[in-house]
Amino acid sequence: MSGHQNLDVLIVGAGFSGVYQLHKLRKAGFSVKLFEAGNGLGGIWHWNCYPGARVDSDFSVYQLSLEELWKDWNWVEKYPGRQEIIKYFNYVDRKLGVSRDISFNTRVTSASFNTTTNRWSVFTDTGITVNPHFLILCTGFASKPLFPNIPGLDNFQGTVHHTSLWPQAGVDMAGKRVGIIGTGASGVQVIQEVGPIAAHLIVFQRTPNLALPMNQSPVSVATQTKMKEEMYPILFKRRFQTTNGFHYDQLDRAASDLSPEERYLLFNDLWSKGGFRYIINSCNDITSNEKVNAEVYAFWRKRVLERIRDPEMQRKLAPEKPPHPFGVKRH
Repeated sequence: MSGHQNLDVLIVGAGFSGVYQLHKLRKAGFSVKLFEAGNGLGGIWHWNCYPGARVDSDFSVYQLSLEELWKDWNWVEKYPGRQEIIKYFNYVDRKLGVSRDISFNTRVTSASFNTTTNRWSVFTDTGITVNPHFLILCTGFASKPLFPNIPGLDNFQGTVHHTSLWPQAGVDMAGKRVGIIGTGASGVQVIQEVGPIAAHLIVFQRTPNLALPMNQSPVSVATQTKMKEEMYPILFKRRFQTTNGFHYDQLDRAASDLSPEERYLLFNDLWSKGGFRYIINSCNDITSNEKVNAEVYAFWRKRVLERIRDPEMQRKLAPEKPPHPFGVKRH
């Protein structure tokens, strides 16, 4: 792709949304291309190659709902890891041939709209310029890396890596002294992988992560074959009927209207099922009723303390007073 091109549509970003947009717009007859800064498909999953990177959603909803794709694909785990997601994107490419209309290693640097021609002028770091009618940014909502303003960071003599810019070839941390700053989702995932192999690991935590049990498990081909007979189309349609795009939703009842015994049994059931159910599939007042929210945290804390023996670590990871209301902060 060289020089100026008058496309109907230019898409930026080759993650799930970008790939899906490219496929659907091509089928609709539009002239469309996609620019991707990385050298492969996956979007955030191309860049998030740090140890422990894994999805937070069930395999049945974390995939494209095109029958031509799901009918011949089987997942290995209930919550797929990064490598499995990349294999899935490569499978999608073999099926749909999306990469023939993608310019990899091409980062968009600026764009402006001409109200006379009703076209965009889109510039890239490779010198390519295109002039589409429509510009679709499938770049995610949190794709820009944040580097903390820590005095001396620029002069640090050791090795420094950011989880969102992790080397594709990986980093050998076995037997090394490792410091991890931050306990958001990526921090927690890295910690679990590095802890057992590092000579020494220290975690710099501002706020404890109120993580939930994943209840990870393998998923058999037989199970998925059965699901494809009837369940898959139902699950995909169900995603459009719920608040968060899962096949379960918030309950149409208040926890404050339940007895303590009913609340306990509900919390315990949701906890045992794993994933986001403990928050998303719970009562409709858990984030609006302070007393109920405190009870949700207390149940979470009790379960977490069962796994932590060190009193000091209990204080740091599951303090008696919640660091913030439960379920209202995205980590």
